[in-house]
Amino acid sequence: MNARRQQRFDAIARLFRYPGDEYAADARTLAERLAAEHSVAAEPMLEFVTYTENASLSELEETYTRTFDLNPSCSPEIGWHLFGEEYVRGLFMVRMRNEMRERGLEETGELPDHLVHVLAVLAVMEEAPARELARACLCPAIGKMLSSIDKQQAKEQAAEQPFRPLVAALAELILEEFDLPSTALAAKEEDLHPLPNGVDPLHGMPCSGCSGPEFVPLNARSAAQVQHEETHP
Repeated sequence: MNARRQQRFDAIARLFRYPGDEYAADARTLAERLAAEHSVAAEPMLEFVTYTENASLSELEETYTRTFDLNPSCSPEIGWHLFGEEYVRGLFMVRMRNEMRERGLEETGELPDHLVHVLAVLAVMEEAPARELARACLCPAIGKMLSSIDKQQAKEQAAEQPFRPLVAALAELILEEFDLPSTALAAKEEDLHPLPNGVDPLHGMPCSGCSGPEFVPLNARSAAQVQHEETHP
């Protein structure tokens, strides 16, 4: 297990929870750790700390809700960005729940594909599947979150988007930890590697005791296609 990675991911995952009394302190602790480690994620984290330390708890709560809960295109639920309401998202959530149970990780009130859960799994997962989960799932989803924030900012004529530095810090942290190119944040469908037709995506994702070509197929087949394949093997 990579102890540094676990500390980093556990710390940033806490900041994607609804803000509480220790929120600003948690943000500063992570920013200082990243700065001491000369991480590229330190700069956006320090910018985020400036906001958290100058905002009241009620302001943090309101901005968090406006950024993540009231704006589906910036939802912290990874499966939503990958699949929308497609059938495969349900399989992805089942898979994430199983990954958590295998590692003794407790669920919160959030859905299994929420960032707090995905990052918890990523923090303790074996190196090869962790990198694949980051490349195939987290990076494209985080890229969409950043794009959504930028579009909202443009729409509101440069209105402040205080949580953007936090999402940007997460993006930098993922790229840094797994030595991924920045283009991973903007993966195009033709660059992805879907499973062959007829292969159940749940069974095609590597896990303890099983193997497959991808952690999850990003160009999710429609529910109609899946149902047809299940009834016409």
